[in-house]
Amino acid sequence: HHSGGAEGTHSKSSSIDQNAVNKTLQLSAGPEVLRSDTHSDTGRNGGVSENGVCVSKCVGKPRLVFLTHPGNPTGKHYSEEELINLVRWARAKNLHVISDEIYACSMHNMTRPGSDRKFTSICDVLRRHGEEMGSDVHVMWGVAKDFCLSGFRTGCVYSKNSDIHAVISTMGVPMDVCAHTQWVLSEMLKDKEWVSRFFQVNNERLRDMYAIAEAALKRLSLPYIPPDGGMFVWVDMREFLTEQTKECEVAMISDMVHKQKLLLTPGSEFRGKDFGFVRICFAYVPKEALVEGMRRLEVWVTEKRQTK
Repeated sequence: HHSGGAEGTHSKSSSIDQNAVNKTLQLSAGPEVLRSDTHSDTGRNGGVSENGVCVSKCVGKPRLVFLTHPGNPTGKHYSEEELINLVRWARAKNLHVISDEIYACSMHNMTRPGSDRKFTSICDVLRRHGEEMGSDVHVMWGVAKDFCLSGFRTGCVYSKNSDIHAVISTMGVPMDVCAHTQWVLSEMLKDKEWVSRFFQVNNERLRDMYAIAEAALKRLSLPYIPPDGGMFVWVDMREFLTEQTKECEVAMISDMVHKQKLLLTPGSEFRGKDFGFVRICFAYVPKEALVEGMRRLEVWVTEKRQTK
């Protein structure tokens, strides 16, 4: 996953990024991946104007915009206006749009009791605006996140592009999902009542875990972007950097590991525009471990502020 934003790719080779999506793209096709920030310190998703900056940096012909919706690491849900503007902008530039919606059913803050918000797929946005998906808009989803089944390695692509269908069919020969996994998933998805209940319980548990992390961040007065969904929160820890460099960010993370045995994901792994941000995965560990982890973070932050 990448920085919760849009990325333009074209056929020029470049160095491999730390990001998993970038690695897959570059190892399979060798394109250059350019980041376009779609988040800010305040949590407001960036507009499509920034995508123009991304495309202007391309050496060669841009091919597509890759969007993570909701964003990773911010967990922010893009508005209907942002999504339709992105597609229209991309079509004006003859770019394909791929929307990775793997956290679509894990929108814990949008599904809390009393909320009238819900996840909106880019497909639904196009339909409501009287526009077709055409052959240039594609959606990805998988069971790894929403069903907590990362080991199943199973996902799907929704596209009306016959060329993409042909390529995926060819790739399916060596990469097909094994028969027993297909059977388990098909039986699971048939039970719509169970699926609905599973998503409800899972989002309740995500909210409970997020509340633990959020309470600690508020006690520490650490700025963060409240996520709409996902299993992580994007935290601003720039105050602990002596300089805005990757080396200082790495030193900060290393200091946490050395002094508190606490490992957080540095923002540079997501190609954030500023160094000093971290991603905290609050649903990756049991509740007891999260409580202990946030306690250790409080100790580290308190000690650092006292020694300033």
